[in-house]
Amino acid sequence: MSDQSQDFGLEMESGPYSITLDCADMYTIGYIGYRYNWSEWAYRNLHEGENRLAEHKAWAFKEAVEADMDGDYSPFPLLDSRSELYTKLCDLWESIV
Repeated sequence: MSDQSQDFGLEMESGPYSITLDCADMYTIGYIGYRYNWSEWAYRNLHEGENRLAEHKAWAFKEAVEADMDGDYSPFPLLDSRSELYTKLCDLWESIV
């Protein structure tokens, strides 16, 4: 367990899915906040550094992303599709099978 997780009381998970976020990624997620299902899920469940997701949490993320896409919308509204965070989130979303 890292010092950061001890300092902030974060529980480290282990699981088959992983995404690593930096400070700028977390700032962006915080800025978008509760506007969309995906961002609300990310705001509540992810932190700076490596995030290992158990199967049930990964599926909850996938469902949140797909709920935002109802009506043929693009995934991850408010994110620039050329951004690194968009790519990280897409990689995670597409890896969930």
